[in-house]
Amino acid sequence: MALVQELDQKKSFIPAEIVSLLHASNIQLDELKQWERFDHNPSEGYGRAVVHQGEHYEIMVMSWAPSDYSAAHNHGHANWGAVKVFGSLEHISYKLENNLISISEKERLDPNTIIAINEKLIHQMGNPSAENILSLHVYGTPKKVDYITGESSLYEIGKHEIQFTNGGAFYDLPNNEILERQPSLTADPLTEIHHYTQLLNLYHKSNFRGPQYNKAVSFFQSRSFENKFSFELDLDSKRVLYLIELKKAQELLKLLKEPTKIISDILGELNDFENYS
Repeated sequence: MALVQELDQKKSFIPAEIVSLLHASNIQLDELKQWERFDHNPSEGYGRAVVHQGEHYEIMVMSWAPSDYSAAHNHGHANWGAVKVFGSLEHISYKLENNLISISEKERLDPNTIIAINEKLIHQMGNPSAENILSLHVYGTPKKVDYITGESSLYEIGKHEIQFTNGGAFYDLPNNEILERQPSLTADPLTEIHHYTQLLNLYHKSNFRGPQYNKAVSFFQSRSFENKFSFELDLDSKRVLYLIELKKAQELLKLLKEPTKIISDILGELNDFENYS
């Protein structure tokens, strides 16, 4: 692979250089088929396979079946990298300030888009389509470490903690895969709603009722969560984002055969915003 030869030339890159290398290598979807893992454990957010490990970088292929999503995460020891997507994936970026995490941007990536990875990036990827999609990931660091993405951080909003792991960026990690926990993580209202909606998505697609299933369902069974965001609804852009997330949650609750009256009432009031109070 020409990409490997280029990465072996030196130990330190900037993210823009990796983006350029991926463009120049022009890797095609068919070249990655041998590493697809669409039959991954459904309780895991996506499939992952190592293509190549160099002294200071690693190349991986991620497999995104419909409704597959990673948890919000960073990339451990990685200082630079890039991701090329071979389908229309959703990409969500976060910011973290004083232990408060919030969504900064949501975007749909077109097929063959390449995005840069830097050491400060906290993000999430997922497949909202009905098609299987692969993505190619390059991560690196000039330091010598056993795992480039080792000790990566997962932002576990439901448990109010940052979790450190050497494995995949999955929701509801078992305790034996968590290396360390850092408490006191908080989230803004929209990010919290998104988190619990993604948990419902995981439990529906996997037909698995994980440790946080009842918490995720209960979150939308009380109007108490509404108080956290009602003050933001005078902003039209925020109102649209809340409607999108709450409608997703409503549909997932229906699919999970859980009560939807509370969330349906709130959505009805939000749609009739002039009468909302």
